[in-house]
Amino acid sequence: MSLSRDKKTKRLCRTFLGKCKIPSIKEYKKLITFIKSINIGNLKQIPTVESQGSVLEPAVSVSGCYNTFRNLLLKMADLYLCLDKQKPFLEWYGKPLGTFFIAIGANGAPFGRENEATSWLVSFLNVGKRIASCNKNMLLAGANCKEDHPCTNAYAKLLRQEIDQIQKQSYKFRGITVTFSVELLPTDMKYLASVSGELNNAAHFFFIFCQCVKR
Repeated sequence: MSLSRDKKTKRLCRTFLGKCKIPSIKEYKKLITFIKSINIGNLKQIPTVESQGSVLEPAVSVSGCYNTFRNLLLKMADLYLCLDKQKPFLEWYGKPLGTFFIAIGANGAPFGRENEATSWLVSFLNVGKRIASCNKNMLLAGANCKEDHPCTNAYAKLLRQEIDQIQKQSYKFRGITVTFSVELLPTDMKYLASVSGELNNAAHFFFIFCQCVKR
């Protein structure tokens, strides 16, 4: 680690190996103020599953929120069309310009004091191989619960209704007619079994995705 003078600001800054600049430490108060100033849209709370009228079954709620799927897609489409205009990289797969193919899925992982958290990620298949990059997956929703939690399933029902509406509409961006089509659900077997009303995959049950191959 060494000190060097920035060519633009003329200020001294710390560098690692003489090339990599090390950011200066900021106060938490300033950092959190900046984070809260970022416009991330109108977030809504993950739905609460109401009780069935029984005292023994109270309403179930979790800590989490989600963005409106339509608003997120419109922002993503506007961003990608702007970037593609500067340097074309989007694949349209023989369809008209502005036809976006969507991949959306949910996955849970051990995290925090709730032991598990679930995130819903959205990406465009039009970016090709880069869909596997974390930079191409946008966060739609997050909750401190498992992916097959009742509240997560309740949100999935709301999302399905919104997807049906979005796929029937078209939008105008930068003189281009934009349409959206959900083509891929990159979720694991546990979640797919849950939303399909099937038994969860375990050692006691047959693998629901296996195929018989005749030799």
